[in-house]
Amino acid sequence: MLNASQLIVKIVAENSEIAFINLFRPRMSPPIQNEGGLSLAELDLIENALRLRSSISLPFWDCLLLRMSNSPADAPVLLKTAQRHNPQSVSSEKLSRRDVRQDVLDSKISKLGAGTVLAVSSRIECHNGKVMHLPLLDFHCGASSKNDLLVRSLVQNLNLHGYIAHSGRSYHFYGSHLVDDQNLMMILARALLFAPIIDRAWIAHQLIEGACGLRISPGKEYSHGPIVIDQT
Repeated sequence: MLNASQLIVKIVAENSEIAFINLFRPRMSPPIQNEGGLSLAELDLIENALRLRSSISLPFWDCLLLRMSNSPADAPVLLKTAQRHNPQSVSSEKLSRRDVRQDVLDSKISKLGAGTVLAVSSRIECHNGKVMHLPLLDFHCGASSKNDLLVRSLVQNLNLHGYIAHSGRSYHFYGSHLVDDQNLMMILARALLFAPIIDRAWIAHQLIEGACGLRISPGKEYSHGPIVIDQT
């Protein structure tokens, strides 16, 4: 089975129009409990959201916003934090086609600091100077044999071609065919209809960014990068 970095090498090799890809090192936000200025009411909302997440397995921010919608408490810090976006440009690195090789990616991954991951951007530069995208999706549903089939069916319903990977607890999708900006936005909008199977907050941040990003390295609590399990 291919890992995610090997897959990127394969996808670039199969798309001769690709001149450059973009890698970045997404900033890892600290736990929200460490946010300064939280009121006791906001801390209580966080604890309630964590309990709800444990019981129904929804994403944390969905649980927190649900709790906020049913609480009389004022939560200005939480509302501000919910909008925080970490742009790709802070750590973006352009990699030419000739350098999209396994030894190069392995070297970059081996040099990552503790708590740092390497991600690939959907944003691709072509030989004719045009910017295109490889469709990427981040799922929230737990990895299981049943959900292997569900994710495959969902990707097919979106008319996407590419590769499905186990990301650790869930799934990633790495598209193999280039699309333009408008089509990427349409893919993300349609994918949002499948939340919470697909991660709603992840889609929001990709729309803000105007590009998608997915991890291709080990990181966080994962000892290896995403592993490809299927092709559509």
